[in-house]
Amino acid sequence: MKDPITAGALIKDIRNSPMTKRPLTLSRISQGIWWRLFGRWLEVIRTHQRRRRDLYRYFPICRRFNDKTSPRGRALVLYVVDSFLPNVDASVLRAHVQHWRCAELVAILETAGFSVDVTDWRNMHAPCADEYDLVVGQGRAFVNSCRCRRSAVAIYLGTGRYSRVTASAVVERSRQLHLRRGVKIEQPFPVDDGALCADEIWYFGDSATSDTYRAVTRVPLHPLPNTVVKGVRSTLQGKNYSEAKHHFMWMASHGALLRGLDVLLEVFETMPECHLWICGHVEQEKSFFTFYRSHLTATSNIHYVGWIDVAGEQYRDITRRCGYMVYPSVSDGMPGSVVNAMAAGVVPIVTDEAGIDCAGFGLRIASVEHGVIRDLIERAAAVTPVALETQATGTSSYAMKRYSEDAFRTTLRERVEAVACRVFSNTAET
Repeated sequence: MKDPITAGALIKDIRNSPMTKRPLTLSRISQGIWWRLFGRWLEVIRTHQRRRRDLYRYFPICRRFNDKTSPRGRALVLYVVDSFLPNVDASVLRAHVQHWRCAELVAILETAGFSVDVTDWRNMHAPCADEYDLVVGQGRAFVNSCRCRRSAVAIYLGTGRYSRVTASAVVERSRQLHLRRGVKIEQPFPVDDGALCADEIWYFGDSATSDTYRAVTRVPLHPLPNTVVKGVRSTLQGKNYSEAKHHFMWMASHGALLRGLDVLLEVFETMPECHLWICGHVEQEKSFFTFYRSHLTATSNIHYVGWIDVAGEQYRDITRRCGYMVYPSVSDGMPGSVVNAMAAGVVPIVTDEAGIDCAGFGLRIASVEHGVIRDLIERAAAVTPVALETQATGTSSYAMKRYSEDAFRTTLRERVEAVACRVFSNTAET
């Protein structure tokens, strides 16, 4: 049941609103009252409209001609299709490492002897799995495709924790924010039960990530390493570590609440000697951006950059300026933003739930609480420049090796070859 709207609640909303940082006028007060009465419903309507657009959006099926080998079987990849479309800008493909990963997956499948079709994980009209010998993917396309599966081998590609665990974590973070600030910001996370209809799961993350899948299925689990995006470079040379220890960055494509940005904003607001650089599509999360507008745009030590190309000069400027990447996520799977920052020489401050192996570099966030994070920020800012330089150098060296393209390619090739033997032996028997 919706909370009753009282005069006290309206005044509280207005006081907490970003517009109170400027002189109040009757117009601004009216805007605050309007948002309290109708803003939530407007967000619900917009979210419903976006979902309907996605539901009926057309996603092409790219049919690949295998000129590497004589195909012995057919494979369907349900992941991201952008890298196989004509005239796609290179910066779009660099926006997320998933585009490169999908292209590598298809190339390795073709080398293993498959003729490959590719479509998007959101495709509601994906082909039936039994038209193929092997299906690799995620999302609703994978679930829908596997509903009619009888003989095809199905591999679920887990790019994070089991989706219902993540969805529950988002709900809990929303509840905590409501209790703390009296505002309801909901960021629904799509439920993906593809893991429940797979023969194997290939996942990005660590043991904490795999445990979320082991709780719901008994199929084999195989980890894959994430990859540094092509073009990301080390920015250790010329870095001023005396300044860098007071500068922190946060980066994510979406999920500000899931990745703890609300707590970071509230903590850094009270720590003017430390700076937070925010890179991401936060403005697209309307409710969050509206509520935290003053923190994001009118706080001297908080710098909202927006989404940037990680292979670009602006990203290098930020990683050269910042000593730490702070990422208080409550559910993730080896996030690419942390991997890229580590490769550039930015020391990680992450939660165990982020699911990333940092080899002992940086600091661990025990819980996403203001006191815990404030203590970690103070500890990080108190280190000597020499100690920070040692950590940054080790972090970059480790990330460049552990999360290299070769490491991903080698691991993926081993998995594909093992599955190909299984698929082709089944085909020979039939």
